[in-house]
Amino acid sequence: MNNQNHNREMEKLEEALRGMERPAAPRDLAERLVAAIPEGVGIKEAQSIGYKWYWMARWAAVVMIGLGGIILYVIDAGKDEPVEVDRQAALVAAIEAEATSARLLASAKILAGQPAGLSYAEDTYQYLIESYPETTAGMEAKKLLEQKDKEMQ
Repeated sequence: MNNQNHNREMEKLEEALRGMERPAAPRDLAERLVAAIPEGVGIKEAQSIGYKWYWMARWAAVVMIGLGGIILYVIDAGKDEPVEVDRQAALVAAIEAEATSARLLASAKILAGQPAGLSYAEDTYQYLIESYPETTAGMEAKKLLEQKDKEMQ
């Protein structure tokens, strides 16, 4: 019974479709497409030519994307990270130099306060001036040695 209802509905639908006017656009489009195919080339040849061009265009796009990625990688490779690492390493080295020279200066000042430690303090000041001239402690050691020289004169 269900099958009979289905068949009746399909027949009604087919009758309604037969009475409808079909749009002309798809037919016109098909005619224009067929007219665009050069003379002497059959539909199968045109389809195979289109199919070949499709695959060639697809592979060309894949190759271009791959080459573009490689070129961008080569151009950009190694620019950001090593520079940042070098900056960080230089900053760490500068901090370590400041800390070491500050410790040496503090110990030299303690030695300079002792009667027997003055010569050791002057040696430490001289070492700071030679080894850490750019640090704050190296500059201060230079000033302290200049003051001692002025006092001696």
